[in-house]
Parts: sequence; structure tokens; C-alpha cells
Amino acid sequence: SESDPSEEACAITLGESLAENTSSFNIFPNPATDNLSIEANEEITEVNIYNIIGVNVYNEQCTNNNLNVNISDFNSGVYFVKVKTGNGETVKRFIKQ
Repeated sequence: SESDPSEEACAITLGESLAENTSSFNIFPNPATDNLSIEANEEITEVNIYNIIGVNVYNEQCTNNNLNVNISDFNSGVYFVKVKTGNGETVKRFIKQ
């Protein structure tokens, strides 16, 4: 089953004011075993996955709104997915079983 979506609030500092980061994406299933699907509401330009200690274990440049990542060789644990779009970067967490 899928986990409930989390409420996110991201902001980019621009001088003395704040601008909301409108970049958004979903990852599923979470927890995942072999494949992780990433879907965004706009074109994804880059995806990075980091392990719990911050080591980049996956990087892909893209030009579409969705991506399937084979994570079967990843060790079990917590990972972070950073998705970059034209509206900024957003990070979400997933668990590899």
C-alpha cells in the first residue's frame, strides 16, 4: 500500500522576501522493493537519490514528467530523492525494503 502524502512547505529566499517553491512530485510505492516511480506536475530536469549519510547513489538527467528507477541493488534503508524542475528543487524521503 501507499503511504499518505506529506504536507510540504518550501521557500526560496530572494533578498528580503520569500517565494514559494511550486515544484512538486510524488514517489511510489513507499516503502519500495525493486522499482521506484517518480511523477511530477511539470517537466523533471534532474533526479538524484542520496542514502541516509548523504552519498549520491543515483543521478539521471531527464526531460519528462515521470521516471521509473530500478532500486533492486540498493541496500535496505532510508533514501532521499531530490527532483529538480524549472521551478526549483524538492526533496522527499522513501524507504527501500
